[in-house]
Amino acid sequence: MLTKGDSPAVREAFRLALERAGFGPARPESLSRIRVSSQKNIVLDDKLLVGRELLERCGVGSAEGLRELLSRLAPTAAAWLKRVLDGAPGQVAVMPLTELDFLGYEASGEERPLGAFVEAFKKHHEWYSSELRCLLEARFAGIVPERSSGAVSRALCEVSREEYVAVRTVGGAWVFRCPCGVSAVVSSQGHVQVDKRGVAQLEQDKATIVNLAKSVWAEKLSRDGIVDSAQRCLERVRESLAGYFYPAAVAKKVSELEALVRNLRAGNLVVRGEVLAVPGPQPPVRVYEVKDYLCSTLEEILNAPKVPAGEIQGVLRQAWENSGKELWEEVRSRWEALPELCKIMPLVKNAYGEAAAFAEQWEKGNLALQDGAVLMGGRRIAPPYGDNALAELKQLKQRFEFQASQAVSPQASDIIEAALRFFMRHPNQVGATTAAAILTGSRAQKIVKEGYTKLPEYGLLKSRCSQRKVVEVISWLTRQGLLQVTYKGYYGLPVLKVSGPVAELLKESGAVLTTTYVEEDAVPKAASRKDWEVLAEMAGQGVFAARAALATAAALWPSGKAARLWKEASAE
Repeated sequence: MLTKGDSPAVREAFRLALERAGFGPARPESLSRIRVSSQKNIVLDDKLLVGRELLERCGVGSAEGLRELLSRLAPTAAAWLKRVLDGAPGQVAVMPLTELDFLGYEASGEERPLGAFVEAFKKHHEWYSSELRCLLEARFAGIVPERSSGAVSRALCEVSREEYVAVRTVGGAWVFRCPCGVSAVVSSQGHVQVDKRGVAQLEQDKATIVNLAKSVWAEKLSRDGIVDSAQRCLERVRESLAGYFYPAAVAKKVSELEALVRNLRAGNLVVRGEVLAVPGPQPPVRVYEVKDYLCSTLEEILNAPKVPAGEIQGVLRQAWENSGKELWEEVRSRWEALPELCKIMPLVKNAYGEAAAFAEQWEKGNLALQDGAVLMGGRRIAPPYGDNALAELKQLKQRFEFQASQAVSPQASDIIEAALRFFMRHPNQVGATTAAAILTGSRAQKIVKEGYTKLPEYGLLKSRCSQRKVVEVISWLTRQGLLQVTYKGYYGLPVLKVSGPVAELLKESGAVLTTTYVEEDAVPKAASRKDWEVLAEMAGQGVFAARAALATAAALWPSGKAARLWKEASAE
């Protein structure tokens, strides 16, 4: 039997057999993927190619015997093996060879296959060709293809008795092969053997026809001037829309037209139903309908409603003077009243920055055009332009006021001041829990052992608040971006430091900063207790949620205490 040491001779036997059959591999070195396994099987890419049992039945015990067996390798098997070797490992499935893949001798004289065998092959050939022919007619859509491709030849072939070759196999079956390349194995019972390789060949031929049709149609569209017409159509559309704002439906049409032109120039075609089409529009345009599509699209875009940019600028300018300017002054006044520490909080700062950018562009009348839509300050404005611009600024104002209301309150100012000063002096040393323990004067073993009791900040907040309260405030400062988290040591323990802007502010300010903290449930608690004085105090300091709660209470009880306090807060 063959052994692993016979692998070089086995590869040489396969090389000779494939070259003799006219299917030599494109790269001879690909034969190195064939070897003899330890189980005495011949494998290709570690997949079974010729089993040990088949070799034993065929009397193959040496490399010479294998060479003799491979000299009768059927053309279909040789063609499949070439595809496997020419492709990358795993690209084409490796399937074991069987006795039907090895020919016995060509039938001659009186030794011809019975009529039933011939009819079985002819029916198989007709079915195979009809499958390809239907695809050919649909994809080429009236263009007569050349027979230069084997797949096209197999689609147009009509088998005749004088052309096909019939050969017996060592297993007693018949192998039929037509010059066009269609082949089939008919068993001794007169049935066509359908195997995976035959199915793969049909799918490959179909793919070849589709790709060939795409190439032929791309050349035809270019040769007939359709590609250049599409480019001219696009240029005319762009000229007609320059300086105008137009509806989103028109912008979508322009985008689809641009995609169609790109695909036409690149020769990119897709299958739509039974025919080829150009992608871009939805659905893709059939290749023989491109010219009609260009005409109808051009007419539709040219007749679409358009508004000159100057007209929209006039509308927006009037809206700014009537309402927008006053609304922006409210936002700016609110910002100027905020404490400095609040102004460097990222959420508050970003919310104000977005409102400021939008208001600046509105005031200057700076408009941008994107896909036919009006952009102002990076935001899309739809008609009616004045009303929607005002609504956009109101939304930005509400967002800014919400962020500011989460920050503005005199509560816990001493905790915030102490925490910021602590992390300013001791950056990247401890986390929130340890810092809270130090500031509240904890006598925990870790605090005493590490010598934290000797720090000047130790016990600074003792008897004034709980350790849990300090942790809550430090966590809030971290969420606001005033403290930054880094990770220290082998285990990556989180430690804190003051952010850059806060550090600069603390260096410039020797006095206690007016800080900005609000408990998440402070306003709901006061409202549930009907503690109108507390709500009025927070409302007077600009807490938006407190103002809203007090205004609601005043509306519900117009003659009560809440109404009187709300009137006083509003007057201030």
